Amino acid sequence: MKKILFLALLLFWSCGDDTTTSPKDEENNSKFKIDVEIFTTTNSDLLSLDINDVRLARNNELLVSTNNGLNIITSDYIWKSIESVADVNQADVDTDGYYWLSFDNGDLKFYKNGESTLLPHFSNGLEGYLTGKFIIDNSNKLYFCSESGIIKYNNNNRNIDTSKIEVISKKTSSTFPWYKAADVAFNRFTNEIWFSTFELKFSQNSIISVKNNYFDMIYGDYVGLNFDFLNSMLLDNSGNLWVTTYNDFGIYDGSTWKIINQKDIGTTNYLLSSLKDKNGNIWVYIKNEGFKIHIEKEDKWYNLNELTENMPVFDFKSLLLDGNNDIIIVTKNSGIFKVKV
Repeated sequence: MKKILFLALLLFWSCGDDTTTSPKDEENNSKFKIDVEIFTTTNSDLLSLDINDVRLARNNELLVSTNNGLNIITSDYIWKSIESVADVNQADVDTDGYYWLSFDNGDLKFYKNGESTLLPHFSNGLEGYLTGKFIIDNSNKLYFCSESGIIKYNNNNRNIDTSKIEVISKKTSSTFPWYKAADVAFNRFTNEIWFSTFELKFSQNSIISVKNNYFDMIYGDYVGLNFDFLNSMLLDNSGNLWVTTYNDFGIYDGSTWKIINQKDIGTTNYLLSSLKDKNGNIWVYIKNEGFKIHIEKEDKWYNLNELTENMPVFDFKSLLLDGNNDIIIVTKNSGIFKVKV
């Protein structure tokens, strides 16, 4: 009897669930489980399908800038909105809970408790155009990207003295190149600001880190990335910088870079954006192909449609993570997708 019981237990153990050998499961079709929730103007309070930007704010809210105003999505996905008569380029929230909105004409507005204050367009004295890309640091200073470099506003209780703006560029300081500032990302945990800059005629595009007023300039040739064709720059919730170019992407953890090329992924098409999900798998969106996923446990790349049939068809715009490390896909005309893995 003891022998029979031992054999039965051995058979039960040997036939147990083995979910780590492959993402494929013939019985269930796929072991790569994703849950996709779609937010549009018909099933949510999304103000418009014409989305300019989505950002994860310091309070873990998603700030969705649209041509009809700003949507605010709380961490538990309660929707609020600030409607506007003009396109909202980008938004951020300061440490006092004021929401800042930038517009095409250079105007700024800040809101709190239903009241708004307009800071009209003003000349920055640099013959430069404000791109609308900006961040607010932990001291409530505003950093704007412009065609003349980076413009820093020493905001004091939301009273900006435009006669005392500080310009971070080669024109006024030898510590910064005379490049156009294209995009900006902010690590609110370390108070570190990252700018991508470009100047094609000099072929010296770079990324600049600013921390405690110390500037660290990183050239693409130095790390093995071609910054001339940078498509996205993302700081994840662990403080890692993800830089995606047409041909490759790099992850910087604060001390070292890890570079992944097209050939490593098995594609010759353009890479548009990349990030890592909460299970350690890397997602890369590729032009004309969709997502490719690197399964961490197998050290192997797969097309997403090989792993699951749950991803709808869409026209990709951008990629980020929310405060729960769920994947947020911004589309050009189909709304916002939240993907849980």
